[in-house]
Amino acid sequence: MIRFLVNRPVSVIALFLGVLLLAILALRQLKISLLPDIAIPEVIILVDVPNESPAGVEQQVLSTLRSGLLSISGLEDMSSTASWGSGEIRLRFDYGLNMDKVFIELNELIDLSMNDLPPTVSRPRAVKTRATDLPVFYLSLAYHSGKEPGSLAELSEYARKVLRPRLEQLPEIAFLDMHGLTDQHLVIQSYPEVMASLGINQLDLQAAIESNNLVLGSITIKERAYQYQVRIGKPITQIADIRNTTFQVGDRLFKIDDVAEVSLEDQTSVSAFYENGRRAISLAVVKSPNASLKTLKQRLQTIQEQIMQEESRFQLRISRDQTTLLQATLWNLTSSLMLACVLAVGIVFLFYPRWQIPTLIGIVVPVSLLLSFLFFRLGDMSINMISLSGLLLGLGLMIDNGIIVLDNISLSWNQEQSLAQACVQGTNEMIRPLLTSMLTTCSIFFPLIFLSGITGALFLDQALAISISLLISYLVSIILLPVLYYVLMQNQNITFPQQNSALSRMLLNGYDRGFRIIFKHKKLSFVIIVLFLSLSAIIFQGLAKTRFPTLPERAFEAEIEWGAGLQPAVAAQRITTLFDSLDIYWQAHLGISQFLLNTTYQGSLNSASLYIELPPDGAASDIQNLLARELADRYETASITFSAERTAFELLFPSSHTGFSVRCYFPGVEDLDQSDVYQGLFNNIKSLPGVNDAKGMLYSPSYLIEPIPEKLIQYQVNYEILRAELSRLLNYYQLTEIRSFQYSLPVVIKSEDYSIDEINSTATILNQNGLPIPLRHLIRIRKTRSPQKYFASRKGPYLPLELVTDFPEQVEKKIMELTHQYPGVELEVYSNKQYNQGLRRELTIILGFSILLLYFLLTAQFESFLQPLVVLSEIPLGLAGSIVLLWIFEQSINIMSLTGMIVTVGVVINDSIVKIDTINRLRRQGMDSKSAIHMGGLKRINAITMTSLTTILASLPFLFGNDLGSMLQRPLAIGLIGGMIIGTLASLFMVPLLYDIVLSKKAFPPED
Repeated sequence: MIRFLVNRPVSVIALFLGVLLLAILALRQLKISLLPDIAIPEVIILVDVPNESPAGVEQQVLSTLRSGLLSISGLEDMSSTASWGSGEIRLRFDYGLNMDKVFIELNELIDLSMNDLPPTVSRPRAVKTRATDLPVFYLSLAYHSGKEPGSLAELSEYARKVLRPRLEQLPEIAFLDMHGLTDQHLVIQSYPEVMASLGINQLDLQAAIESNNLVLGSITIKERAYQYQVRIGKPITQIADIRNTTFQVGDRLFKIDDVAEVSLEDQTSVSAFYENGRRAISLAVVKSPNASLKTLKQRLQTIQEQIMQEESRFQLRISRDQTTLLQATLWNLTSSLMLACVLAVGIVFLFYPRWQIPTLIGIVVPVSLLLSFLFFRLGDMSINMISLSGLLLGLGLMIDNGIIVLDNISLSWNQEQSLAQACVQGTNEMIRPLLTSMLTTCSIFFPLIFLSGITGALFLDQALAISISLLISYLVSIILLPVLYYVLMQNQNITFPQQNSALSRMLLNGYDRGFRIIFKHKKLSFVIIVLFLSLSAIIFQGLAKTRFPTLPERAFEAEIEWGAGLQPAVAAQRITTLFDSLDIYWQAHLGISQFLLNTTYQGSLNSASLYIELPPDGAASDIQNLLARELADRYETASITFSAERTAFELLFPSSHTGFSVRCYFPGVEDLDQSDVYQGLFNNIKSLPGVNDAKGMLYSPSYLIEPIPEKLIQYQVNYEILRAELSRLLNYYQLTEIRSFQYSLPVVIKSEDYSIDEINSTATILNQNGLPIPLRHLIRIRKTRSPQKYFASRKGPYLPLELVTDFPEQVEKKIMELTHQYPGVELEVYSNKQYNQGLRRELTIILGFSILLLYFLLTAQFESFLQPLVVLSEIPLGLAGSIVLLWIFEQSINIMSLTGMIVTVGVVINDSIVKIDTINRLRRQGMDSKSAIHMGGLKRINAITMTSLTTILASLPFLFGNDLGSMLQRPLAIGLIGGMIIGTLASLFMVPLLYDIVLSKKAFPPED
């Protein structure tokens, strides 16, 4: 086949040019996203219970919902959190389930549970997300700082009716989620003296408004040949209708306007968003799956400029840009590609000082990359951080294939063969070894897709990207490369004696001396190898194990627990005072979340979620220490916790497995005693040796108002009148709603602000006879302490404990011993150690299968059960080199460093496969074992060295860059460089030594 192709260079080149045109067209149509389109096996159920305490939300709503949802299939874990006025249930399912069917089943179960929920509770909403549903940007809409601010309701109206439709009509935007909106309501503030003189209360006003809000329906009237719809009634549709509503007291008619002031006001919202101390509206932008991030960002910036010109009062800011990581990866791919091509061309030129061969290397990589994008399009894959990292990993292997084929063709031509014969023979000799190398590399990566959960799904995208790049590189190397070699070299009087290159001569001499030393001191060589492996094993035990590398912080997040329920305006004022001395950008999500799909923030009146951007020269630790100190000095009951910015990876892999937490269940403890038992347990655990810090349940003060039934009967006061009056005195009491086609406007009655003490001392209520009765005679007020949040799992409600410890195993053992001191209490311990152990156990099993698969492929290649063991023997040395270099650069064992180590295994094994195949071929030609081993090393020394140098030098820039992309790729580069250095030495010297010991006496049949 190769001879056929070499003899038809025009056809081959024309065919490749045509395919490249298709590849360029496919590249323009590829989807670009942060992550692959992965179905996250999690559904969050959100429920709003206005003005209900956390205990009420748990007892009346969440416990009922949990009971109804336990029967759903595939449920892995369930947890719920009840806050003031809201609650959420998180359901985690087994990965691989059809989440669309699960979502339908879940909604059916919610509908069945509605009959058991209080009638005032609106239907809970279920939210499921995919990786592509995560917000890629956040927008903040506020009044311009230099302009006169208007009402918050006007700003919310602009966001709802102008900005949101304008943005959602863009094809790149799938949905726009909003938080911090404020509505208006119609406030009726009665005149107490007038109401008292007339002997009426707010229920009389409500009855008057309802009687005037006539909606009697419609009837059909027939008149001769025509038929008409006639509506009967006079519904209230305007504010003037409320003011002119009439009611009768005795013989006189009054209007609402006579006894109360009617005005349109902004509602006191339980949700708010603040940006640098200004009230604003937060908009989360969810991208369409097939949209281009670059186009989306450009159009958003265009609309941002248009709004600033059209509405000078408003300011629209783009923040929380989640595309930075993707842009950094794209830049890394481009820079790595250019650098790898330049280095490959330069290194090949050092070995072959002619322009033709370096030029061929410079052609192979771009062509392979473009054709890989064509297969991406055919496979409906997207360009994302995972697939790009796979291409980056495959880049070195692309260069490896090209160098090996070119070097072998040059060696064949150097043996006084014709150019055409050298192209054919040099390529044919490498078809089988390179095919085996490609399959062995794929065999290392593909078993990783069987990791459970989302981790396996991410590895699938990476494994496909690597496999596609390797397949395309293999085809280009054996089809296009010999043809181009023949075209460039024909009609030129060129020879390639290896001794013409000074670098080649120096390398050959060094290899020759090293070969003699190793074979002369075999025992000492094995002792050094064993000592090096032992040292790396000890270092590995001391290395930190994390999921992801530590990235440069551009921002961080904080959660403030106030210790009491605060109005958003008060909480915002407190937060603003904390940042008075800091010139930094910050956002605060306060109160109950209004986001529909974005489940990142699910707040309560007891807490505030902050996003804080770091200045260019600022350190996160300094700002965090300052904020913690200021908060402790100003507000004693408040506490603050800090966390990393929620990136796409954090949302896919929530940090629920990190830290050390204890769940305290009280199945055998009375409800009234749980607080005391929990406090005693908390104090005991906190004092355990090895516990550095402990955080328990936060309590907040609350009031309990209990009506006295016998007093209500004695003073002839109706319970509904008492409830309405208390609602009016403490807050607002909603009478009705004005409904139209465009809006719904609540109508509420309001009184002057009363405190709890004033209600218990001076407030009165009219009884059925119109006589004022002091409220203190009818109610009993008690001050209590209640948890700010209630937690529950599938097992039932629990109270949490968060611990910080350096000795998790010892502390866990001590905690479990405490259960004997607290009968009726059950404790469950959760730590990152349990999660990491499970992940390591699973990874070990899968890697074991990868090695077995690798062994079987090599057995098929070499037709031997012993030769694969010689190749696999260099894997521990390559991994040891990676571990030692990671330790030198103070890096951890994480996904990126492990990926670098795995790639190292693939590259160094490829070199050894080709080398052993060369040695076997020489022995079949009649050469003795030791001479064949030595000659095989001499033949492959250039290719092995060029491949290693190119891979190592292309990875060096990641060691010194401080940008986000360099920091992300640094552990991978370090693991790759360390493994390549030791793996190359092993391939050059250790593999021949083992081959000589194990296989030198094996007879080889003569070559056919």
